Amino acid sequence: MTSKLSKSLHIAPMMGYTNRHFRYLMRLIAPQSIVYTEMITTGACLFGNQATLLAFDKAESPIVCQIGGSNPQECAESVKIIESYGYSGINLNVGCPSSRVQQGSIGACLYLKPKIVQSCIEAMSDVTQLPITIKCRIGVNDLDDYKTLLNFVQMCYDSGVKCLQLHARKAILNLSPKANRLIPPLNYQYVYNIQNDMPECNIILNGGVNTLDTVISSIGKVSGFMVGRAAYQNPWLLRAFDSYISTFNNCESTDRDRFSRRDNTSERIKVVDDYLSYAESQYKLGVSSRVLLRPLANLCHSLHHAKRWRHTLNNMMQTNTIMKDKECLLQCLVNQ
Repeated sequence: MTSKLSKSLHIAPMMGYTNRHFRYLMRLIAPQSIVYTEMITTGACLFGNQATLLAFDKAESPIVCQIGGSNPQECAESVKIIESYGYSGINLNVGCPSSRVQQGSIGACLYLKPKIVQSCIEAMSDVTQLPITIKCRIGVNDLDDYKTLLNFVQMCYDSGVKCLQLHARKAILNLSPKANRLIPPLNYQYVYNIQNDMPECNIILNGGVNTLDTVISSIGKVSGFMVGRAAYQNPWLLRAFDSYISTFNNCESTDRDRFSRRDNTSERIKVVDDYLSYAESQYKLGVSSRVLLRPLANLCHSLHHAKRWRHTLNNMMQTNTIMKDKECLLQCLVNQ
């Protein structure tokens, strides 16, 4: 998978959002992207309902499974299970600052324990040929200097990690996850410098990647971009990201207006039509219409008939009528 990481788009793992249905929609909107599961703890992977946690549609590939763990043996055993399901890679969570995650000695607190991270990487690498990647912050608490970050990335690279997703904020462990997304300032320069100092490593910029201008201003300075909450707050934005990055890779014209102002109503209709067909097939398997239609909620973000779109979706959720009301939903797009 590392060969596909150059100037690539990654859809960040997000608890409560990046389930298999959301990922299917992301694949339709941004076909060149790499999608991630929600974080799955090693305990859940080893002792939970593996089919529910790990099953995915082949259309989602390439897909990376993010795990949370700090016990090397448990990480290795989890990876063997994950590999059997056909995933494209493994991502170790070293970035989540939630107190609940910290209680399990996983997430951002592992940045303070690099030897444990190294042991986990080596244990996983011993049992799989899948690429192991790391998602982490650029620092934790007062340990936020550039030298420490560089040493951490170098250690990961020397242990076999060739790609890291760097959230360009440090984590403050006594703050909530929401506060950690808002209070620590973004420091893109740290991420740019890591990529410059380690050109052989794929460094993926994460944090605040929510406008096309951010992608344009950073595209020559990192190996790719990871988008988090913008992916569900304004999912169609990922279409512009995906198209711009793909075009950049093909050395074509990358004029901003070509991607931010073009009329893409027909493309949006096609995506919705395809997703509803998928949703109908999943509904017949017993998945609730609310779960299936929720990923579409913000697809018309900032458009004139966004309120009508959400109202129509809500009616479909309540009445369990996916295909019956499809034309009514698509009409919202036609009338934009």
